[in-house]
Amino acid sequence: MVAVKSFCLRMALVLMCAGAALACHAEERKSFVIGVENLQYFPLHSTTSTGEFSGYARDVLDAFAQEQGYSFKYLPLPINRLFTVYLGETTLDFKYPDNPNWQAGRRKGMAFTYSTPIVASEEGAMVLPQHKGRPLKRARTLGTVLGFTPWPFMPAIESKAISVTTSSAFDGLLRHALAGHIDAVYVNVDVANYLLAEELKAPGGLVFDPGLPHGPSDFSLSTRLHPQVIAQFNLFLQRQRPLLQQLRAKYKIADSTLN
Repeated sequence: MVAVKSFCLRMALVLMCAGAALACHAEERKSFVIGVENLQYFPLHSTTSTGEFSGYARDVLDAFAQEQGYSFKYLPLPINRLFTVYLGETTLDFKYPDNPNWQAGRRKGMAFTYSTPIVASEEGAMVLPQHKGRPLKRARTLGTVLGFTPWPFMPAIESKAISVTTSSAFDGLLRHALAGHIDAVYVNVDVANYLLAEELKAPGGLVFDPGLPHGPSDFSLSTRLHPQVIAQFNLFLQRQRPLLQQLRAKYKIADSTLN
């Protein structure tokens, strides 16, 4: 009888310890690291000089985290470095923004879960007003940020009809376009207009040319590790459409570029 009681006591202790370990693990999973682009892409998303992630996407993600009782830490990395870490390591729980078409060749053999797009972004060419309407064959140089792929322009790029100039930030590219050093900058229109007005003090200095190649680029939250959180986030996006509308108005983001 004593031996039986001792065995039962040991089993109870084992179960208690196992339960505590599971509870600790569950508690740990309340905190997640999201890899984000170290890039000025405001108002959609941006990283400040002090490493603070901000913008529309930050507000959406924070609202979701608050609702679910999660804690998100945002880790800014240069775009190419962000892909290397995200695809090659497990230190990042999520990546934002992401799209299955980006760096598709490097994703082969890997399983990812993508959220409903947080932003459905229309990206295209910003040109000098007097050059709007010129045919593509008149554009010789296109600016974009390192790590970006200007998909609509790829046939022209691959045929050598247009050359690509890259930089680590869009403000420098827009300056080059304003000065006539490059013909166009491939960027989101809301982002370009914000930078022109607020950072470069040249509102309207460049305009979107819908006659040049352009197309949608959906920005989603993705993960290799936590598909259940993505499922929760998708439900949140469905439930909180009024909140999303409020945030669009706050950041002056055109409805035509969002869900």
